Amino acid sequence: MANINDDNKMEHTNILEPPHRRSDKFVTLYTNTAGIGASTYDLQLIFGHVISMHPKDEAFPPPVEDLAVVVMAWEHAKAFASALNTAIEKFEKENGPIRVSK
Repeated sequence: MANINDDNKMEHTNILEPPHRRSDKFVTLYTNTAGIGASTYDLQLIFGHVISMHPKDEAFPPPVEDLAVVVMAWEHAKAFASALNTAIEKFEKENGPIRVSK
């Protein structure tokens, strides 16, 4: 948001984040796998979990149960990616590098 000061110049002020409330449909999910789908118009983030990782299971790769998909516009996805990278950098600065298995 911009304000005009006494010299008739624009000053930018921080826009406060709007208050949040949780929908009656709000859910919390645990996920240990994620996939990406894409179209010209939007990005889909598909979250799920590996059904079983028991060493005696013969299925390889193990089956995954999809739990939810989040669909967003590409502009929102880019802003989200930036915020996610910032959060990861802050975490690693405070806790050390996150190791990712290949």
